[in-house]
Order: sequence, then C-alpha cells, then structure tokens
Amino acid sequence: MKKLISTIALSICSLTATAVDLKAITIDWEDNATKVHLVGADTRQTAKMQIMSSAEGWASVYFSWQNLEEGMETCSPRDEEWDANGYRETVYKINGQNVKMRERCTKYTDTNSHYKMSWAITDNGHSFIVNTFKNAKDSVHVKFSDGGAVNFSAKGFSREWNSFGGNAI
Repeated sequence: MKKLISTIALSICSLTATAVDLKAITIDWEDNATKVHLVGADTRQTAKMQIMSSAEGWASVYFSWQNLEEGMETCSPRDEEWDANGYRETVYKINGQNVKMRERCTKYTDTNSHYKMSWAITDNGHSFIVNTFKNAKDSVHVKFSDGGAVNFSAKGFSREWNSFGGNAI
C-alpha cells in the first residue's frame, strides 16, 4: 500500500460533466490504466482509460465511464440510441481532434447495472490517441459523446504502453 501511495500522483482539478461542475481526482498511469474519479454532492463516477488486448489480439486503448451510485445506470441498452447488441457509433473529441468511436453499453458481471466502454473505430483514430498520450507532458483532454469531459493523466502512459507486450502473435 505504501508503494502504491508513493507511486500514484493525485491532483485535484475541475471538470465539466454533463453541465455540472465536479471535482476530479486524477490518478497517473499504473497497471495499464489511468482513472479520473468524479466527486460531487450527488455524484460518484469514474472515467477510466486502459490498455488491453482487443478480440483480435491487438494492443489497444479503451475508455469507460461508470456511475458508482447505487442503482444508477451509466447507460441502458434498451434505449433507442443503442443497436440490438448494445453498440453505437459516435465521436469523441481528444485534445480538440474528433475521433470516431464505438461505444458499448456493457453489463457489470455482478449486478444488473451497465456502464459505457468505448474504443477508436479506425486505425488512424487509434494511432492518434496513442500518439497524443505518448507526446503529452501532463494530460489529455477527452470530451465524451454525452458532453462529459475529463483530463486524463498522460504521466506514465509511454512506460505502460511499452511494457504491455504489444500485439499477440
């Protein structure tokens, strides 16, 4: 625990998520992920970015948006905006650049609640995201399709990306 506390840098910053000002606790990259915990009077949410292998075995980056309030859904796959499999195509703005994304309304394994998970649809979009995080000094601004926005830490991204192990062979 002591190592974890000493290696994770916490910073307090402001952000806007769906037109409500919240405080954010940003956690630098470690264990292939970075998080922004959103805290408000009636809000507990987490925006997360992580490095994982895609179904095809490619090293990739994924975003997720989770509402941590008991009984609160981040999304509902029954809404008309999602296709029959719980997917939709949308656009995120990453450091001012529009990137085509695919979102999935994903069910938690231990509850009936859902959260959003997303990834770049195109190779160019994926490369842009990776290169933006590699080249950023401190943070990268990500505006989600619902208007919520966070500044994800870029500190440690290159180390985590390079140590992930690359694409599966």
